[in-house]
Order: sequence, then C-alpha cells, then structure tokens
Amino acid sequence: MNIDYDVIVGGGSIVGLLAARQIAAAGVSVLVLEDHPEIGIPEKCDGLIGSGGLEALGIMPRLSMIQNHINGAILHSPSGKLIEINSSNMGVLVVDRSKLDLDVAHAAVKHGAEIRTATPIENVQDTHSLVRVSSKSGDLHCRFFLDAMGSNSLMAQGEKERIFQAAKYVIAGDWFQKDRVELFFDNNQTPGFFTWIIPTSERTAKVGAAGKGINPFRTLDRFVHERGGSILKRVAAPILVGGPIKNFINGRIIKAGDAARQTKPSTAGGIYSGGVGGILAGDSIAMAVKTGDLRRLVEYEKKWRKIFGREFSLTLRARAVFETLGNKHLSRIFDELALSQNTLKSLSTQGDFDFHSAALLKVLGAGTVVKILKTVAAAELSHLRPFQRSQS
Repeated sequence: MNIDYDVIVGGGSIVGLLAARQIAAAGVSVLVLEDHPEIGIPEKCDGLIGSGGLEALGIMPRLSMIQNHINGAILHSPSGKLIEINSSNMGVLVVDRSKLDLDVAHAAVKHGAEIRTATPIENVQDTHSLVRVSSKSGDLHCRFFLDAMGSNSLMAQGEKERIFQAAKYVIAGDWFQKDRVELFFDNNQTPGFFTWIIPTSERTAKVGAAGKGINPFRTLDRFVHERGGSILKRVAAPILVGGPIKNFINGRIIKAGDAARQTKPSTAGGIYSGGVGGILAGDSIAMAVKTGDLRRLVEYEKKWRKIFGREFSLTLRARAVFETLGNKHLSRIFDELALSQNTLKSLSTQGDFDFHSAALLKVLGAGTVVKILKTVAAAELSHLRPFQRSQS
C-alpha cells in the first residue's frame, strides 16, 4: 500500500506544530491535521511562560505576541494571608497563544510541512507496517502518527482521571496589579487547585478557576462578581494534573503534549514541557523514518523523562498532600512560609519558572520543611481520627 506521508501529526497546536517543524526540517514528509478551521483558535491556554523556555523551543517572540511582562506572584491563603514572590529575574511573559501557534505553524510550513485545518480525525489504526488515519476527507497512510490532540485524545480513550474542568475568562477591571500573577488557594471553593489572575494590561486580565468536582463557571462568576468588572470572554478548558502517562510510544503511534499528560501537575502549565515533548518526538520520529529503526523512537521518551522526571515526581507528591489538606492546615503552611523571609528572597533569586518545585525545595531549608511536614502530619492524623473512633 502506498504511503501518503512519512508522518501525520494529529493536532495543530504548539506541540504538534513544533514536532512538524522538526520533522520537516529533517527532510521528512509530514502533514498536520487540525480539527478547528483556524490555527490558534480557540485560544484555551493562558500563555504564561519564561522567556528562557521560549528560547529553548527555538521561538523568538515578536513584540506583538507579548501581552505582558510578569515581575512577581502573590499567593493568597484561605485565611487571607499574602505571600509575595519576586520573579523579575525569571523573564516571565504572558504571550498571545494564537499568535504563538501561528508563528510556529509558519516555521513548520517554511521547512516543508503541510497543514490542513477543519479536518477532524475520526480513527487511527496501526497495522504494524503503517498507520491508517481516517477523516471525513478519506483515509491517509503514513509510517508514523504523532498524537498531539490534547486532552480530547485522553478522554476519547476513557482516560478521564486527573482531568479537572476549568473556566477561563478575559475580564476588564481595576482590582489587580499589572505585573503580578495572583493565586487564591481555598480547598473549599477550588478543591485540589486554585483561582488565578494573569494580567495582560492595567485593565485586562485572564482569570480562571478549577477544582475537583466543582462547577468552575459558578465559582468564577462569584469570584468576579465580588470584585466587579466586565467579562469579555468565557472559555471552558480541561486541565491535566496527573503527571505523564505510562508510555508515550505504542508501536507506530506516539503521543506528546497534553495527549501524553506532559503538563505540570502543580499548575497544569504545559507550553514548555509539552513543547519540548513535541521537539524530541519530532526529532526521534524523523530519525526512525530515515534509518527504518523503530528503536530510535525510544530516545524521545528517555530524553523527556530525564529532563522533567524529577520535577514532575516532586510536584505529584506535593499535589497528593495538597489535596488532603483542609483550609486550616493550608493556612498554617502559609504561616510557616511567611515567617521564612530568607526563603522567599532566595526563591526570587534562585527560582526557575519552568522548574519551580526543585528550586523551592532547594531554598526552603531543612527547618522549614520539617515544620511543614509537621503540619501535614497533623492533617493526616485528623483524617484518621474518625476512623479510629468508629473502631472503638
């Protein structure tokens, strides 16, 4: 049977487009199939990333793509205590994801990739010698298929675990700081996650809320109503907090980005970690095509886990603890952190936006960690007491 393309990429978001860029640059034929009629639309990602992360992805953002520069973060505890972190040396940007995706799409096409929009994929079948990709336009055959179709891919396969529904608004108001991201923690209102504000100017911001088992739109409506302002746009978008899937590679079908859950378990951000996945997958697939050796595909997963494995493991453990905490214990942890001013200063100077968990543990110090662990232990004991009483 004839091969139409060496590689077909499902999904025309940044991960699939970066992979296509790498594949085409290696002289391998590649087609990107995007189900929406336009690249970058709808924009579901808030576009928060470090400038170093963009550089590592081989992206030089145009000025028109940058919506804001972020110089710090304000964390709000359930009791109202504030912790401020200076991030002015981290080069944190808010970028227009639609423009970012379009720029990467142009780069991929420049190298020889083809893109078809408004072409939803209906079925993908690995026949061992090739892959059949079916859409309403007909069947196409390729040597390898890269699944970069995001959370839709996971949900289509019944993998709904650790997917939170999020509401994301663009709002106009005057109750936030232009250069500060704000996170509001409340495990009653947003269990297992938080409400966030990402300003794009003095008067506009991207505001979102997510949590386990809640209606995020109801939660976010209440949050915005209490503060005032106008809602200019509403978007629903699932976020992934479960850490990477077990295997990125299954025969001739490879997963990257959200489809492989390459998003931070802490914040669900994934431009950098998913983008690196797209680049590594693209490079390995191109080598597999050129050499005919499927073992080259394994290099992608090994390299990705070497870069992100420790960070994701740390944040997954922290998430497991965070989800057990009530607001009382969560507020006590904020109290401990607020007392450690040297810790906050060190985090501001040593932190890495894309590897925040490892940086945080490094600067916390043993004393602060022990205090936090005592708080966590108290929370665990409080969960056990009702069970112990029932056994007496």
